[in-house]
Amino acid sequence: METAVVKAYRNTNAVRRFFNGTLGTIFCILLIMVLFFSEGGAMVVRLIVLGIIFLGLQLGKKGILKYLDRQEYLFYEDRIEVAGWKKKVIPYDEILMTLQTRRIQVRKEMFCIPIGEKGFLKLQYEIGEKRRERKQRECIAFLNEKLPAPLPEMTNRMKDILDRNYYFSKMRKTSGRWILVCALIHGFLLAAIGGLEMMMMTVMALVLQLTFLFTMFHRTEWGRKARARLDEELKEYPHLEVKVKQVTYTRVWIVTAVYILLYLFWFWVYLAV
Repeated sequence: METAVVKAYRNTNAVRRFFNGTLGTIFCILLIMVLFFSEGGAMVVRLIVLGIIFLGLQLGKKGILKYLDRQEYLFYEDRIEVAGWKKKVIPYDEILMTLQTRRIQVRKEMFCIPIGEKGFLKLQYEIGEKRRERKQRECIAFLNEKLPAPLPEMTNRMKDILDRNYYFSKMRKTSGRWILVCALIHGFLLAAIGGLEMMMMTVMALVLQLTFLFTMFHRTEWGRKARARLDEELKEYPHLEVKVKQVTYTRVWIVTAVYILLYLFWFWVYLAV
């Protein structure tokens, strides 16, 4: 049986993010809602159900992530095989033909090598995971022997630039989401609690949300600098198309506007009650 020269992991980041981050966030929000909007026996039952669901997902997480690790690109001398739900074979001639009309893309998390009219072979950067990062370097070195124009070498400088672009983008989105989530939850609580407790909670909530807002502004400025560094680094690769979004303050202003409108709405509801 023929053995692959090198292997690379396929893009399974969306599923990984769900289990490593999104799932915990959803659970925390549901837990807060149960604690504040349930009483007596109903609260106990809902907490038990939440706990069982969360435990089941955590127990299944290891098996699911192990399965995802078997989703690979297998690189041979004359072709690439895609291992996964459905096996697919991609001859290098097909990639070379596609590169005559389409360019290799540099995205936030991966290099995307075009295949056919719409498809892509997606190579994650794998920054921070030594074993996966080593596989990725081997894959790029092997592909550069097959492609007419090379992919960028993953030097420490390049890894730092790509990592910063990803990190600051993630922090901007996370801060914006938490600002709006806190504003929504805080509004519900204002309707249920009054007096001194409400005042203390309002002060704490405002401090927390303003901290998130400051973080969002700060990460946006650093994101602009990281994006400029990426453009500078890739100048010597004219055959690449940078698909990392230009960083602007638009998202910050939109989140700030929605945040203010939410508080005006809750203030109006509070006065009406």
